Amino acid sequence: MTEKQLDFIISFHTKLYRQGPGSDEETLQAIRLTGLSESNELNVLDLGCGTGSQTNLLANHLNGTITALDLFQPFLDELEDRIKRPNVRTFQGSMDDLPFEKESFDLIWSEGAV
Repeated sequence: MTEKQLDFIISFHTKLYRQGPGSDEETLQAIRLTGLSESNELNVLDLGCGTGSQTNLLANHLNGTITALDLFQPFLDELEDRIKRPNVRTFQGSMDDLPFEKESFDLIWSEGAV
């Protein structure tokens, strides 16, 4: 794939609400199925977060910090414009080379990215 083709794909997907399959209802159901309580303070890693539709739901329904990681900075820029919450931080990187300490997250979330 050329850089021009990749840029086109990124620009096409950046303004979409979701970059992968699913819906808010399915994300909320998946959160419920974890059995995690809002009373627990969690450190959550959202791998391949895209523009953050599920990141926003995680931030609204779980207590703690959400680290949203994506390979593409334009997706993270859009996420930052959409979600203005102090418990969400963005990080550009690849899920196959994570720079985080081992066992530093309580929950790893990857919705539609794998």
